Amino acid sequence: MESLKSYIYKQVADGNLSTEEAKKLLLELKKPSVSGEGDIAIIGMSGRFPKSRNLHEFWQNIINGRECIGEMPFERKYDIDNFLRKYHLRDLKNENAIDEDGNISIKYDVRGYLDEIDKFDYKFFGISPR
Repeated sequence: MESLKSYIYKQVADGNLSTEEAKKLLLELKKPSVSGEGDIAIIGMSGRFPKSRNLHEFWQNIINGRECIGEMPFERKYDIDNFLRKYHLRDLKNENAIDEDGNISIKYDVRGYLDEIDKFDYKFFGISPR
């Protein structure tokens, strides 16, 4: 119960819930529950999707039939190519995947690429930032 109250307070602090809506929810929490009456279920969805900054855009893309599969963004390809040049130059030369000018001839897949992957919260998932 306390975690639900904390969640409601956080939603108000983050501007996702008005104080009036929060008051109503908190009053509902105080009501005694008789055989399931008065219980609250919070159902939601969160996710990261290609070509969608938020859940609303995701659904609009589906409704409008927008193609969200595409080429790797230039900035990401540039970063990967530089990483490969720095740490795997010998492998690239052995595979004939780099020319004399340092241009890499790797074909990257067409797929649903996410924006701003550099902002991924690796700590939340308990994984290494590498």
